[in-house]
Amino acid sequence: MVLSFLFLTLTLATLSSATYNCKNEIVNLQNPNPYYYPATWNEQRPAPVLGANNSCSFTILVPQGHYAKLVMSTEVGDKNSSIRIIDAYNNLYDGSHEMKNPWYFPYNRFLIIVNNGAPAKFAFKVNWAQYPSGVQLSAAISKKPRVVSITKNVFTAQFHAVTGLSLLAFPEDLSYLYALRSTFVFEGDDFNGHYVDSLYNLYLAHKQWITKKNIYIVNVEARGALDQLLVQEAGYTQAIDPYQQMSCNPSSTCYRYLGTGNPASGLVYVGNQTQTLLDISIPWNSTLSVYYGTPTSSNLYKTYDGTSIRSMLPLKFSAEVVQYIVNGGVTTYNFKFS
Repeated sequence: MVLSFLFLTLTLATLSSATYNCKNEIVNLQNPNPYYYPATWNEQRPAPVLGANNSCSFTILVPQGHYAKLVMSTEVGDKNSSIRIIDAYNNLYDGSHEMKNPWYFPYNRFLIIVNNGAPAKFAFKVNWAQYPSGVQLSAAISKKPRVVSITKNVFTAQFHAVTGLSLLAFPEDLSYLYALRSTFVFEGDDFNGHYVDSLYNLYLAHKQWITKKNIYIVNVEARGALDQLLVQEAGYTQAIDPYQQMSCNPSSTCYRYLGTGNPASGLVYVGNQTQTLLDISIPWNSTLSVYYGTPTSSNLYKTYDGTSIRSMLPLKFSAEVVQYIVNGGVTTYNFKFS
């Protein structure tokens, strides 16, 4: 009993001596060296313990022409504690349970805000770098869509179209979306244009992003992932709502529900797997039109009547871009991928 009490006392004393406190800081560009907090931490070590009842913020400044990469190792100790990240465009992210998956931020700053009751693990690293130079791809988009492998390598591209542009992202691995964080979208011809968002945030919206302007896209760091970006002329897709990605794991069975489309709803597949439609529910007076490519008359593969399509199942479809467009009404799909 005495030994147990002694062990507990020593443990608490060790934890108390190992904790630290934080204070508000403004962090400027430190190229070529990264900024570590605390200064004694690095990625090969476990995060140190922040003492109880700390409240502090870190303002990390990002100069024009640069981006910042943030790596965090955090774990709050109770449900009332929080570690939050806020970028310059007021996007709020929960950083309370971070496992060193990188975040990326454009000009001009981002904030890390800590409010903890119980002790919490907390450490981070920031690198700054200039944007990649040059443009690897410049393309006009019309009736033929463009599919780009967006996160495998460092990549820069400009796109333009007469009626504007539509973007949809398709992650390779639905359980690992973090690679999309390194891709930025700007309106204009380069990174000096209006910043729209990261591809990570655009994907989480689960709808197409549309602009009337030219766009510049940059993936600032090779992530080795095979995430895909579908670029289309907006005039062919902007009236379709809802209009969503069919992001399903390879060789899986996938169920999708789309609410009433006015005037139409759309489900979009990008990839190299055969999609077998096992079941569908659509209004009897609606039709399903399947397009291989952007939904234009020249890309129409086949149209199915709502009164008879179920008697024709299963139906197989196979193309790099397949679009399922229903002209009104709630729709449910059940697909098998192979």
